[in-house]
Amino acid sequence: MKSLIRILVIFCFGLIISLDSYAQTEVGAYVGLSSTNLKGDKPKDSKYLPKTGVIVGINIDIPLGKNFFLSLQPGFATGGTRVAFANYDTNEYEDSITIKLNNFVLPVLFKVTSLSPKLYFTGGFDFLFPAQSTATIDDVSIDIDEEVNDFQVAMVFGLGYRIPIKKSDLCIEFRYEQGLINISEAPDPDLTYIPRVKPTALRLIAGWQIPIKKSK
Repeated sequence: MKSLIRILVIFCFGLIISLDSYAQTEVGAYVGLSSTNLKGDKPKDSKYLPKTGVIVGINIDIPLGKNFFLSLQPGFATGGTRVAFANYDTNEYEDSITIKLNNFVLPVLFKVTSLSPKLYFTGGFDFLFPAQSTATIDDVSIDIDEEVNDFQVAMVFGLGYRIPIKKSDLCIEFRYEQGLINISEAPDPDLTYIPRVKPTALRLIAGWQIPIKKSK
């Protein structure tokens, strides 16, 4: 994992240094709401339900071409899932366990503008580093950090729209993330809080971006 992080950092800094000095790099901040969930193994007679989370961070958009940008977006995200078990008396599922998965995140994305410079498409990878993981049952929280792998990665797809405001841009973006590796490798879902599952997230993000260099 450390080697992967080192390679990623060197790659990003190398791109920044190699850019044309007249390129219009933009910096900003973003905040958003997320609907997160887990997919994969689950305890018997149960299902995963979405959980609402938030994401906040900063972003650096670096132009690699006329309509092509590299976007680095380090931040912090909350999420997880709710585990509901079947109640055969009512024929309904009832919430029983709340899993909270909070992560430091590093989305490394590419943005491509459409024929309209206001509309853009984005895609890439989100690298996640767990900050805190808990399971809550009957208002009692249990630390489950040891059950969670210390590195995760998700694929990202998104669609955004820029709204120019004087010399800055307000960006509204809808994004989908699908985990590529399991959060945990526990083989028996009935004996662990986090079995072999992958995270998913739907995010609605608002960001404010300001150019820090003028085009030539």
